[in-house]
Amino acid sequence: MLRNIAFLPVLLLCGIFGLQAQDLTVVDFQSTMNPMTVEMQRRDFNDDICALVKVQLPVSGVTFEGNIIGDTPFKTNEYWVYLTNGTKFLQVKCPGHYPLQIDFRNLGIEGLVGKHIYTLRLKAANVAMGPQQSDPGANYLVLDITPKTGLSVRVDGQTQPVEDGMVRVYLKYGNHTYRVEADGYAPAEGQVAISSAGKTTKQIHLESVMAMLLVKPETPESSIFINDAMKGTGTWSGQLNPGLYRVEAKKEGYRSRIENVELFQRDNKTVTIPALTPIYGLVNVDYKPIGASVSIDGRELGTTPDMFNNVLIGQHVVTISKPGYQTHTETVTVREGEETRISGTLTAETRQQPAKTTAQVAASSQPVSSNGSASISTESNGDLKITVDGITFPMILVEGGTFTMGSSDHSSSHKPHTVTLDDFYMFRSEMTQFMWQKFMGSNPSSNNKGGGYPVENVSFGEIQEFLRKLNAASGLDFRLPTEAEWEYAARGGRKSRNYRYSGSNNLDEVAWYGGNSGNNSHEVRSKKPNELGLYDMSGNLEEICADYYDDDYYQKSPQYNPLNTVKDSDNRHVNRGGRFSQDETLIVFHEPTRRFYEDLSTGSWSTGFRIVLPRKGGGQAATATRPDYVQVGNNAGSATRTFTANGYSFEMIPVEGGTFTMGWSNTDEHRFHQVTLSDYMLGKFEVTEGLWNAVMGSPTSNKGDNYPAGNVSYNKAVQFCQRLSRLTGHDFRLPTEAEWEYAARGGRLSQGYTYPGTNSLAEIGLKKDNKPSGLKPVGQQKANELGIYDMAGNAYEWCSDWYSDKYYGSSPSVNPQGPSKGKERVKRGGYYNSSDVFYECGRRFNSEPAQAYFFNGFRIALSGNGGGTPSGGQQSVYQAPVQQSYTQASGSDMTFNANGVSFQIVPVAGGTFMMGSSDHSSSHKPHSVTLGSYGIGKYEVTQALWQAVMGNNPSYEKGANLPVVGVKYAECVEFCRKLSGLTGRKFRLPTEAEWEFAARGGNKSQNFTYAGSNSLDAVAWHEKNSGEIPHPVGQKKPNELGIYDMSGNAQEWCHDWYDKSYYAQSPSYNPKGPSGPDNDQGRVVRGAHNSDDIEEFFKPVRRYREKPADGSMDTGFRVAMDM
Repeated sequence: MLRNIAFLPVLLLCGIFGLQAQDLTVVDFQSTMNPMTVEMQRRDFNDDICALVKVQLPVSGVTFEGNIIGDTPFKTNEYWVYLTNGTKFLQVKCPGHYPLQIDFRNLGIEGLVGKHIYTLRLKAANVAMGPQQSDPGANYLVLDITPKTGLSVRVDGQTQPVEDGMVRVYLKYGNHTYRVEADGYAPAEGQVAISSAGKTTKQIHLESVMAMLLVKPETPESSIFINDAMKGTGTWSGQLNPGLYRVEAKKEGYRSRIENVELFQRDNKTVTIPALTPIYGLVNVDYKPIGASVSIDGRELGTTPDMFNNVLIGQHVVTISKPGYQTHTETVTVREGEETRISGTLTAETRQQPAKTTAQVAASSQPVSSNGSASISTESNGDLKITVDGITFPMILVEGGTFTMGSSDHSSSHKPHTVTLDDFYMFRSEMTQFMWQKFMGSNPSSNNKGGGYPVENVSFGEIQEFLRKLNAASGLDFRLPTEAEWEYAARGGRKSRNYRYSGSNNLDEVAWYGGNSGNNSHEVRSKKPNELGLYDMSGNLEEICADYYDDDYYQKSPQYNPLNTVKDSDNRHVNRGGRFSQDETLIVFHEPTRRFYEDLSTGSWSTGFRIVLPRKGGGQAATATRPDYVQVGNNAGSATRTFTANGYSFEMIPVEGGTFTMGWSNTDEHRFHQVTLSDYMLGKFEVTEGLWNAVMGSPTSNKGDNYPAGNVSYNKAVQFCQRLSRLTGHDFRLPTEAEWEYAARGGRLSQGYTYPGTNSLAEIGLKKDNKPSGLKPVGQQKANELGIYDMAGNAYEWCSDWYSDKYYGSSPSVNPQGPSKGKERVKRGGYYNSSDVFYECGRRFNSEPAQAYFFNGFRIALSGNGGGTPSGGQQSVYQAPVQQSYTQASGSDMTFNANGVSFQIVPVAGGTFMMGSSDHSSSHKPHSVTLGSYGIGKYEVTQALWQAVMGNNPSYEKGANLPVVGVKYAECVEFCRKLSGLTGRKFRLPTEAEWEFAARGGNKSQNFTYAGSNSLDAVAWHEKNSGEIPHPVGQKKPNELGIYDMSGNAQEWCHDWYDKSYYAQSPSYNPKGPSGPDNDQGRVVRGAHNSDDIEEFFKPVRRYREKPADGSMDTGFRVAMDM
């Protein structure tokens, strides 16, 4: 009995303590290395895989609060808690214990990561619980704060974590204090009471105290800086926090000016920055002849010689011109306190000779003509003997023909295919060190023995400079051979005996290689020649060809005179022929069909070259249009630019802009008025039947290639310009009537003639009683001052303007474009049988756009002047910026260039498709979408392209050909803006509809599971094959449109804001996403990245989101372009 009584107090004491709540503590937290099996996975509302936290607490009845997905099963002394990706907080409630608020950031991570498994081991105080539980004595305080970012929150003096404007803290019953602060807002503080009545929620709206500042510089186009951060150009206004600011206006050529301003809460201030002080330098122009006009940046300042002391410091373009002389333009840098001197002599112009007619060309018996000092004789076998500057060398005639290029004995890059070539001449050996020294003045060769040894260690650019100098001295059109020409000649051309090597089945007879060379190059022509008399084509040096290298080019090569002009990202050119150092076990490399490649931005000790010369009338191969070529023609004194479309060449004349009096009388229709025009180019001739046929596929008549294309409506002329632009990559168009009249009058070289180039119609074949009876071949009559033909008579010429007889009364003075609408379009120039007055430069005519009379023709225009006038008065192939050209050698892809880095755009024809998929969540709801045509990047934007445009590289894994990653949405938008400025084309991010349509193959879709295949490994980099790092673009198989990596390398930003319900209300035509952000302010990203391991993520239909300000190490992008 006493033992029982003694035990009772102890029992009571235990019961009392059992009613008190105890603490939970964290013993251990870690991320396991075990992968999450499919059976273990659970997905959140965005269909993303959750993180799994295994909470080890051997107590039943535990509950959890937070971003929890689904139930929390209790499995062998641990709870499985699934939480969304990025979760930072978890609350654990254990019966009889205070709730435990866990901040994972205090446990060593920024947040939970989806697909990862974590273990969280907790300890509960080991005290027995009585049959009843008391009130825990605490509850939640929830603060909902606006604004949502930039907040600092303290409760009872303790800093609290804030997530998207929300604060949640567990407090004991009683009164508690809070204080909320944010930059630019008045702080809010107060007191709240916590009780057993339930959680306490309080909404807090901070009041803005930011100041408004307006900055107005008196100097136009000044750049505004505030505390050294650039804010904009010109007038700027914006909100700033109260404080002291340093406001600075800057402009190149001026001294900057600083104003300090102090802003107080809710201020509204204006700061006017006085005019900046210009800084002048001296420009001394001492050019002959005396009296030449001097313009700086288009502003005429005076005549030569003179000293100009009112030129702002910085870079300026100086133009010196005088009628009868070629204009000289150069860029100078003017510095404060220094004199910049320009001296020289303008080159006198020579009158351009009329273009030869077809009959005249046919009548010429000489196979090659020269405008230089070259002496040319033809041998009895058709070979040429050419003498230039005292050096005589033979060029071997290679008569054109059809042959099977390539070989099935080699890889797929050597696929046999039929090729047809025109006649050409080839240098009989590799170019010698003697000739290189003669024209270049130095010998860069590693095996520098001079004389008849082949020159090597020369870059592609240096070879082009050699050709330019040789052509300038000779007046001929020497160039590198295409690889088709090289192989045809190496195999013996029409005289081929089908030898294994070039000229023999015995390699020792015809080549130097590793088995006989002593590992050095040898004198040219020391081995046996081939059937044509060509030496060393199987081995001495490898030889550079004109083509860029492409493994797949033979699959798509044209049959006639092929030339691959598409540069790859590694700048590889084709090499042909074996080299002296080739291992004798690799003698197959010396066969004429074998092709190699090399980046020739610098020279190689084992690579040289030989040259070719087109035979007159030689077709496309004779007029290669690569910008690398310099071509000397028969128009000395002109500034002609030569372009080619589908193998047909045409010429454009640069027209330097200026101011002139436009009009013909004081009537409304022809009223005299002043007009100022920018630089442009205009067709040297009216568009001919030959060019029309090359572009449009059929002639307008059967008169002949050199006749003007007649019977052309305005609408057809516009269609021709559009097709020509696609073929050449230049934006050809019809001229405005102001451009037409200015050129007809002779532009800046105008002599004030009544008619284009003359005061006498007889001089241009339009004598009143002896006018032509129909259209005549272009270029038969005298050209005008600019070297432009047939602007009076032959065919009427369409202009771009709508016609109005009142327009001249309201026409703008700078670059007028005509009325905004009308019923008829302007024509100019008269036709072959017009009244004499109709040929005057100022006369205008009109017709309905659809009318196609036999005497209606046109000539084409191009904005800009093609980069200035070539020196020496020689005609040259237009040195086009690569970014404004594209080639169809790889289908219809377009190649652009930004600061020396090439990239390709794949045109995507518009169409209708079913966007989304019923296999996924409601955010992927299937719906019909119709898109217009557009272009999209063939590859993800590479680090090389980003560096060229932006000047930095944020990627963590560096490599020029790797996709750029770690870029924020706004940075991608800025990249597109800068790229557009560099190329003159409008680039942007694709919409997600455009991205999905392209990824699924567009109108060529074969409904693959992934972008281009049903095999993920074939088209994508993923966790199991990537090593979880990005790989160079374009290494996997492309999709049906030829686009690479859309299923996996880097995930890619799209233009659209993300909204999971957007597909339910998306417009059907060209959708661009919601008008603004959802609550999470997410932008759409598409495609999976290299560390993803869920195959579903790689499907083209899958959509995700990222916050625009996040620059994930897995996120890159590709560009789109309006077509």
